[in-house]
Amino acid sequence: MGIYRKPDKTFCIAFYKHIEGHSKRECKDCKAAYARAWRRTPKGIENSKRIHEKNKTTKMVKAITEIMKKVRSGEMVPANFHECTYCFEVAKAYHHDDYDKPLEVKPVCLSCNKILGSGKNRI
Repeated sequence: MGIYRKPDKTFCIAFYKHIEGHSKRECKDCKAAYARAWRRTPKGIENSKRIHEKNKTTKMVKAITEIMKKVRSGEMVPANFHECTYCFEVAKAYHHDDYDKPLEVKPVCLSCNKILGSGKNRI
């Protein structure tokens, strides 16, 4: 990890030169350098993880919503009309392997969906 230091108002972080009347808020290079340094701090790392998790959750919600719309419109058959892909019981839900491909789903029963959702034991 690099050394984190707050920017000095009389020196540009990006070039370490004295700039007369320099404002950190107006200098694009200073703002970028300050943001890079902040992202290396514990708070910055935690914030990055939170943003990544939020994006993952957003993709999941969008994928599930897309399937629900297809079922309601009649373009897809509800999951309970299928057998589970793994244990051949009556399926109760659709499982997404990849949320970036919202229409690629597998019908699964609740017990298999729970195992698949945990990510620990892949069937």
